[in-house]
Amino acid sequence: MTTRLPLTNKVQRMVLMPLLLLTVALVTSTPQAASQTVTFWSSSTVPAVPDSGPDSAVELGLTFSSSEAGTVTGVQFYKGVGNTGTHTGHLWSSSGKSLASVTFTGETATGWQQADFATPVPITAGTTYVISYHTNVGHYADSQGFFTTALNVAPLTAPVNAGVYKYGSSSGFPNSTWNESNYWVQPVVDTGPPPPPAPPALSSVSMSPVSVVGGNSSTGTVTLTSAAPTGGITIALANSNTGVVSAPSSVTIAAGATSNTFPATTIAVSTSTAVTITASYNNVNKTATLTVTPPPPVTVTISPTAVTLAPGGMQQFTATVTGTSAEVNWAETGGSVSSTGLYTAGATTGTFSVTASVTVGTTTTSATATVTISSSGSNVIFYDDFAGTTLSPAWTVISRHGEYSQDETECNVPSMVSVNNGLTITTEAQTATCGDYFNAPSSWPYITGDIQWTNFNFTYGTVAIEAKFPAEATSLWPATWLLGSNCQYTNPLTGDTGVTINGYTCPDFGATGYTEIDMTECYGSGSLWCGLSVYNPGFNGCTRLEYAVDTNWHLFKTVWNSSGVTQYVDGNEVASCSQNPSNPMFLIIQTQTGGVAGTPNNSDLPATLQVQYVQVTQP
Repeated sequence: MTTRLPLTNKVQRMVLMPLLLLTVALVTSTPQAASQTVTFWSSSTVPAVPDSGPDSAVELGLTFSSSEAGTVTGVQFYKGVGNTGTHTGHLWSSSGKSLASVTFTGETATGWQQADFATPVPITAGTTYVISYHTNVGHYADSQGFFTTALNVAPLTAPVNAGVYKYGSSSGFPNSTWNESNYWVQPVVDTGPPPPPAPPALSSVSMSPVSVVGGNSSTGTVTLTSAAPTGGITIALANSNTGVVSAPSSVTIAAGATSNTFPATTIAVSTSTAVTITASYNNVNKTATLTVTPPPPVTVTISPTAVTLAPGGMQQFTATVTGTSAEVNWAETGGSVSSTGLYTAGATTGTFSVTASVTVGTTTTSATATVTISSSGSNVIFYDDFAGTTLSPAWTVISRHGEYSQDETECNVPSMVSVNNGLTITTEAQTATCGDYFNAPSSWPYITGDIQWTNFNFTYGTVAIEAKFPAEATSLWPATWLLGSNCQYTNPLTGDTGVTINGYTCPDFGATGYTEIDMTECYGSGSLWCGLSVYNPGFNGCTRLEYAVDTNWHLFKTVWNSSGVTQYVDGNEVASCSQNPSNPMFLIIQTQTGGVAGTPNNSDLPATLQVQYVQVTQP
């Protein structure tokens, strides 16, 4: 029915119309529903069996759903007097995903206990969840036959067989049922709208690294408790010593982000200085400390610290520098020294020196080694520094396949051996055809280089080789080694042993008359990928005495005498063998592939074995 107002004039209509509109607005508005907390049972409810007696540790739960969206704020369970110990509450999805957990505190001896989750968990209308708690001693409330029908406490529903359990010493998703039991555990559900998210607040400021040498930079990070709103958030920055650290006065965190970084540059200092970086937002201050330190002291050490050489003898010195990356400068008396520390003794006898130094600013730091040049020392019986661009006739370049008996996969190609004020043997992944004296040519996947002494051999002495080996990652098989002179004729023709060619017999490996000293032979993996091996007929006790070799230049020295064989790297003993082969031997320098080294890593090829010089001395 339409109500008609008994208005008699325009003035009355004008006065009453606003009142009418206000009345309609008030009637048609829909206020937001007030929140309410819902549980299945009140705090006054007492189970018929509050304590079912002792049992194993078990998780006890209740399956439930809500017809309205809301949040689960906590968990309650009824505690019998015997249900002692620590209890933990859990909320699970229907598939067993843990959504929240909490440990009960401040429990009473008996009755309903409640623990609230750190953050309320939103739940979706019509979705099934499981609320549970864990007890270690049993004595839980248990009402069998309770859930023969569903329990409805609007908006919550617990279905038939809602009570669930899972035995175990620790919490787990309960999904077993027994006799429609109710274990008297329930969710605390808030059916009101979820509380608005807390506005983002300043969480922290940090520096990385937290300590830098003056003149270097650090990076700061400011972090919020939640994502920045539209327009972003600007964090004010300050530091306690702007003379040492320079940083921006603020940093902006973009909308949707929770953090941002800022640079902090420093200047050189003479003493360690701690600077406080302060971030401020909305009356909250967070601090971090950046320590600016002076540069570490520069130190220089030299190795070895003392040597005795014959005139013309050579020694590789190594400088170790800390506190700077400045270039090492070498100086000497009584001879000459290269830019890498290789010293060559002069003709004059006496006591001389080698000095390694570095200069930082106006300060020079150095270390000095003593060199004694004595004519009564060793005699040089062989020396080649591979000067110029042509290999000396003292060497024969091998042109054949590698050793078949070792399953090698390379062709030794003369072009892979080059001289340019030093020897270089290059290995490449390139197919080539080759054979040897006994085997017809066939195709092989790698080409490399191999040289040996043409006629020279010796018995007992010291072999010094300054060399730079390829990386272990190449899976190559580089070696510098000595072989009995009875194989010196056959080796250019075949790498195999136990052969006779034109009346020259090379004994088989391990047979009478066969001798071999692998001074530096590298294959396999790991830092100790090189080693010393000595093969004397009837003895195999010095096989693969491993030592470390990297890709830098090193001086490899092998001392072979009547007492045995000792290997040194840069003056440091790395391996020793008491066997003393007494047959004359000749030198081979080569890189092999296959065999014990396996398949080379083609991605690291080509790779090189480089030699600066070879020297042999005898007393």
